[in-house]
Amino acid sequence: MKKLTIAVGLLLGGITANAQTEYVELSSSKLFKKSFIAFYNDDVSYNDLEVLTIRGNKNVHYVIYSQVEEAFKVVIIGSDKEGSKREICVNGECDEYDTYATQYEFTIKEETKFTFSNTY
Repeated sequence: MKKLTIAVGLLLGGITANAQTEYVELSSSKLFKKSFIAFYNDDVSYNDLEVLTIRGNKNVHYVIYSQVEEAFKVVIIGSDKEGSKREICVNGECDEYDTYATQYEFTIKEETKFTFSNTY
């Protein structure tokens, strides 16, 4: 499975991983008008931590999982302040999610694109 991360429409890098669970952690700072996203998996021997930041009116994070060879879980962890919500899209299908101290789990079986809005 290959994981490609894109923030604000810019290609920031590609990572190859063979993990059964990927974690995507979302957090923000409204005071500094920043949104943070961290990526990692459950394999402690694999150094894959990546943290990206967007600022100001640039308000979208993207993650694309491609070359998926076997099903695996993606856990979205919301670490925003109380009352925060984000629009999360999976392959273009969008829903509003509470991102205050919450966790959502998705099972990926094929190429999948996640889009995360900034908090509102």
